[in-house]
Order: sequence, then structure tokens, then C-alpha cells
Amino acid sequence: MYDIKKKKSVNAMMALLLFGGFLSLFNETILNVALSNMMNELKVSATTIQWLSTGYVLVVAIMVPATAFLLHTYTTKKLYVGAMSFFLIGTIFASISHVFSILLLCRMIQAIGTGLLVPIMVNTALCINPPEKHGFAMSLCTGAILIGPSLGPIVSGMVLQFFIWRALFVLLIPFVLICIVGGMFFWDTAMEITKNKIDLISMLLSSIGNEYKKI
Repeated sequence: MYDIKKKKSVNAMMALLLFGGFLSLFNETILNVALSNMMNELKVSATTIQWLSTGYVLVVAIMVPATAFLLHTYTTKKLYVGAMSFFLIGTIFASISHVFSILLLCRMIQAIGTGLLVPIMVNTALCINPPEKHGFAMSLCTGAILIGPSLGPIVSGMVLQFFIWRALFVLLIPFVLICIVGGMFFWDTAMEITKNKIDLISMLLSSIGNEYKKI
């Protein structure tokens, strides 16, 4: 169990959690306004270009239940830095992709990071805060979860007035780097490692259920 007396560490970890979670969810909807422009440039149909959003959500739905196993297998520091690294790799290559299939793959790599970050954010926030502050911590996490996707189309619309759609990915890179560096230097292990066995059937059913709810 994390030592909640480490006030400075708690504040730094909460800031990194909220910022990383916000970025990943902000990225989920950042392309919505740009899809029509991307469809023309990449020479694909409207149905095909929608996979940049659909594929992203699909991977997130698979990764969320898998994270429950990973949280007790690897330290939260490794998971956070690893999730942000997946997000960074996907973002960098997406910004230079000129083929739809490569861009879709990059979006799915980004989605791996998002699927990891959301459960990490919620579970770690509960572990590093005392019980009397759990409500406040959850309100902050919920705010990041709700505000991120809401701001995505707004910010992307503003950016697209002056730049091409690739700038949407370039914009994220410095902020993701800040999260990775911060995670390396200011993150402590927050949860006990128990090496639980993964329940593949439950993970599969949970992923199917999550996708069914979105339909």
C-alpha cells in the first residue's frame, strides 16, 4: 500500500495521472472534425475513414479489462511510463503517415496507451489518496474523463483553421513527453504486486460487453 504521508509525491502523481488521462481521452475525439479532409487526402471512403475512431474505441475496450491484471503484475510506474510510451510512438508515426492502413495502425497503438491510462488513473488515485479524499480524487478523474473527449473537437477545429490535420498529432507530442519524463522522476509504486492469473474468458466477455454498449 502506498504511503499517503508522502504529500509531494501524491500531488505530483495526481497531476501526472490527470494530465495523462486527459491527453489520451482528448486524443480519442481529436480527429472527428478532420475526418472529411483526411478522407480526401488519403483517398478512402467515409465508411473506411470512420475506422480511425471505431478502431481506437475497440482497442481501448479490449485494454481496459486487461489492465486489471497488469496492475497487479507490474509496478504502476512501469505501466504509466509504458502506456505513455505507446501513446507517444503512435502519435509520432501518425503525424508522418501517408497511407491509411499505417495511420490506422498508429491510432490503435495510441489506443493501447489510452486503454491502459484510464484504469491506471482511477485505481492509482484511490491508492495514493486517504479514504476521506477518495470522493475528491474520483471527481478529478471523472472531470478528466468527461472534459478530454469534449474538448477534442473544439481544439481540433481551431487548429485546422490554420494547419493541416497532421498538426493535431504534432501538438500532442511535447505534452506526452512531459508525462513520460515526469513519470520517470516523480512516480512511486502505488499498488501491491500479487502476480494474479489472467482470466481470459472474463476479459473477452467484458470487451464484448463494452463494445455492445457503444453500438
